[in-house]
Amino acid sequence: MRILAIGVGGAGSRIVDQLYNHDRKSSVSCVSSIVVDVDSNFLAQLKYLPETSKILFSVIDPDVQYDIRSTVDVSEIMTRVKGLDNIDIDAIMVFTGLGGNVCEIVPEITEEIRKSYFEPVFAVCTLPYLREGRAVAKKAADDIEKIEKCVDGIILFDNETWYKKIKSSFETTVNERGETVVKPSPYGRNMPNNPRDIYMMLNERIAKQIDLLLRAGEFDDRGVESAQTVLDAGE
Repeated sequence: MRILAIGVGGAGSRIVDQLYNHDRKSSVSCVSSIVVDVDSNFLAQLKYLPETSKILFSVIDPDVQYDIRSTVDVSEIMTRVKGLDNIDIDAIMVFTGLGGNVCEIVPEITEEIRKSYFEPVFAVCTLPYLREGRAVAKKAADDIEKIEKCVDGIILFDNETWYKKIKSSFETTVNERGETVVKPSPYGRNMPNNPRDIYMMLNERIAKQIDLLLRAGEFDDRGVESAQTVLDAGE
């Protein structure tokens, strides 16, 4: 399955950056990518996407309330999207983090996409942590309601649930001799404490799951299935 991946905002851009990295490592390319943000620092921190795949709409002062719709030029986004190699895509996926400011532009972007493309449009959205507060949770719920009206389907990734799942893989146990034993984890040797590193770990997990989904049933140039992992119901 081949997609056009559009990252909107910090969370969406970081996920697409990781997805692009997975795609580069494969013998079969499945992703055309572009990301949009109003924060130059976030875009500068992306490790894998080329500069030509990044679109920045600068605000005068990010700490002052601003109107995202007057800041982001959707027509410029569409011009850049149409310049990508999208001839053989099967679907369009818009990645974004719910509860933030930039995700408010997703309905406008998908509306313009539908004017130029017949392929189905899906949204991959991350839910905020509980500790981010009720106001953010309420806005995330409002965001879902608005986005679901303009896409063919939504894939939700619950940061809280996955954080707990990943953290539990690092938990220690005490053996019969009273010694502390660290359980081996597929995510690394130690659970990071830095929020930035935690988000990076979560974004990497999302990208991996989506990459596996895209490659299910795909064949490389030798006629061999490229997918190496089977997703079970728990994932």
